[in-house]
Amino acid sequence: MKKKRKKQKKLSSLILLLLLSVVLLGTSTYAWFTSNKNVSIEGIDVKVTTSSGLLISSDATTWKTTITNVDLTGSTWTGVKNQLPGTITNTTTGKTMDATETGALDMYDGEVTSDGGVLKLSTSKAAPEANGTSGNYVAFDVFFKTETAGQIYLTTAANVTKDATSEEKGLKNASRVAFVKEGNTTADAAVNTIYALNGATEADVVVWEPNYDDHTSYGVTQASSVYGINSLTATPGNAKLTYKGVKAPVEKKELTYEDDNYVTVDTIGTLATPTAYTAIFSLNAGITKMRIYFWVEGQDVDCENNASGTGISLNIALSQNSSAD
Repeated sequence: MKKKRKKQKKLSSLILLLLLSVVLLGTSTYAWFTSNKNVSIEGIDVKVTTSSGLLISSDATTWKTTITNVDLTGSTWTGVKNQLPGTITNTTTGKTMDATETGALDMYDGEVTSDGGVLKLSTSKAAPEANGTSGNYVAFDVFFKTETAGQIYLTTAANVTKDATSEEKGLKNASRVAFVKEGNTTADAAVNTIYALNGATEADVVVWEPNYDDHTSYGVTQASSVYGINSLTATPGNAKLTYKGVKAPVEKKELTYEDDNYVTVDTIGTLATPTAYTAIFSLNAGITKMRIYFWVEGQDVDCENNASGTGISLNIALSQNSSAD
């Protein structure tokens, strides 16, 4: 009888351990950078288009339905900080606001080094955003004008793709776009009043994750070998992964999310081939200043060395309608 009870106790312990393992696997997420330090995009084409009564401007003076790199780099208004580098490298954000620069998103550069065979992460606050071609990520201001308040949608034309001259390497699958709503004013407000809108809080930040369902074979391999995620395939149709960004500097810490410096970042995901319009943010009537960020998320499974050195096209297509009909 004692022997039987002993076996039952041992079996119960094993079942409990198995259940605990399943829970841990079900709730775990993947770490940030791996040994890749130099993943980069070379050449960024930006296009923002609007439709159905929604107008856009790069200077709150000339209103259009499309703006591109040319409009953004040509903006000369007081206080403009359109950061459009030719090459960007992997960065991250915890979707927190910069404590020293009003209305700016906290962004972090980082690298992973091997310390006695253990991968350790170091991150540092990115340099302040500046107008021009410096920086490791894209950030620029646009102005929206509408007579009707309401929900704004990404159309099925909104995507992040490789540019026409680049080889497809899959780095587009690690891209992120943040919309930071700085403030709203009347349609007849003075331009200096419009430019001075910089009141965004964390609640005003929305992060878009394009191509969330698609991965390269290299990304699938990295997900399995580095992050322990074995459910991905190298074809579209994968489930969206949960990830955490960095909200404070990290000094050579082992790759783990059990740390106060990490925070879960919710994203609005779209498929590699969108089939429907996607609600992204809302606008009030009048003029709204929006700061837009584009970066390569360093802790995404597709952010790996084989994907480096490709050109990217960022196409932000927006509508006040919920569908094409």
